[in-house]
Amino acid sequence: MDSDCTGGRAELKADARLSRRAVIGGLGVFAATPRIAAANPAPSRDCFLILGDWGRRGAPIQRAVAEQMAARARRIDGRFVVTVGDNFYRCGVHDTLDSHWRQSFAEVYDLETLHTWLPALGNHDHNGDPDAQVDFSRRFAGWRMDGRYYRRRVTLAGGRSLDLFVLDTAPLADPGNYPQRASELRAQWAWFDREMLASHADWKIVVGHHPLVSSGYKERDYPLLNAWLNPRLERFGAHAYLSGHDHHLEHLRVGRVTHIVCGGGAGGDPMTMRRPAGHVQGWPSAGFAAVDVTGDLMTVTFVDERGDDLGTARVSRDRRL
Repeated sequence: MDSDCTGGRAELKADARLSRRAVIGGLGVFAATPRIAAANPAPSRDCFLILGDWGRRGAPIQRAVAEQMAARARRIDGRFVVTVGDNFYRCGVHDTLDSHWRQSFAEVYDLETLHTWLPALGNHDHNGDPDAQVDFSRRFAGWRMDGRYYRRRVTLAGGRSLDLFVLDTAPLADPGNYPQRASELRAQWAWFDREMLASHADWKIVVGHHPLVSSGYKERDYPLLNAWLNPRLERFGAHAYLSGHDHHLEHLRVGRVTHIVCGGGAGGDPMTMRRPAGHVQGWPSAGFAAVDVTGDLMTVTFVDERGDDLGTARVSRDRRL
């Protein structure tokens, strides 16, 4: 846990009444939001956004990315936002009244346009109470976090389906700093194996905060996470793995699995000059990604904080691309 994350709860409690009033007012639109499977079906295509490493209490670069996300969602009729963790810097949230909900979320994003969020947890979210983010989904329908890890089925145009398998990678990537009982780790492993085997979706997308391969400068020696997850992505037929943690935008390919790093929600960091095996393209930029699923093709477009398209990744349903 970060040293500056201790002792913050009392300060947040002092602002609880303001947070309650602001958050409930700002997120009232959620109560009328339909469930994903019924939301805005398109005749031939489906679109959604990917955002990571974003909650910085309305910092200018976060707001710039948020504005472009809303503009892109309106243009492509985006149905929902998938977050890849570090939703609230640096100390997560401590409860459903935390001021972060107002300052980093309700007052930053156009929630009438970006009305449905499917979040993953990151390491900074574990500095607070990660279950508070799960609890928030019970209060506001647009924040759809069924647990620390969960599976979400999305019905696509033409009757096809997409399964999102959202993982909690912090205890797997760094078990020393985020300790859990071995039984709890095994429970997530068993859940993932069971859910992937049971899925007959046309598309299988796995979401986690920590990248398995990346050109970022952060330490990426996650032996437990890599040894457990990498072979399963291939074995269970995952089409893509979405992650953040490194604050840039990148497209990589490992075996038959496409890796998307999308950690630029509130800024961009330099990338290493030495690219890892599997690197296809990348940018040390703030931004997000827009995903378009049309028939047997998924197109991921990387977008910077000015709204400019940086590049695209193409993923085929047969995993040949």
